[in-house]
Amino acid sequence: MSNFTPPSGQNVVNSGSLIPPHTGRRVLYVLVALFFACLVVFLGYRRGSSPKPVVLDRAVFHNIDSINRYADLAFTTDDPRALFITGIASHLRYVDPDFPKEAFTVSPDEGELLLIRAAELGNEDAMTYIKCLSAHNNWSHPIPKTK
Repeated sequence: MSNFTPPSGQNVVNSGSLIPPHTGRRVLYVLVALFFACLVVFLGYRRGSSPKPVVLDRAVFHNIDSINRYADLAFTTDDPRALFITGIASHLRYVDPDFPKEAFTVSPDEGELLLIRAAELGNEDAMTYIKCLSAHNNWSHPIPKTK
């Protein structure tokens, strides 16, 4: 039997492992970085995929006094909520068969301008409605910038 030793004078097998030292840390770092990248992508898709629906009380749009009061507030005080309600009412008049025909509404084009103004004043519901119309190719104006 012969005793074989490499030219360097060291044994061929260091610690019984074929994986070089520090490779375990590198794998851990790569896994942690991959986890955070996936988390960022997931949160980005969740945040940007679909807005929360706008919750409105149907009674607001089926009461003539309510619609007229919001229209009055929209034109006299520039109230964002009233601008939003009046803008929505201009669209609902043509799609909701139960909408009261005697109620005051503006034209759909004027209603869209009211929605833009409401969004510019910070009304989140107006911005959500505009984005929804835009996603369905029913919005012809630029999407407004919010505060």
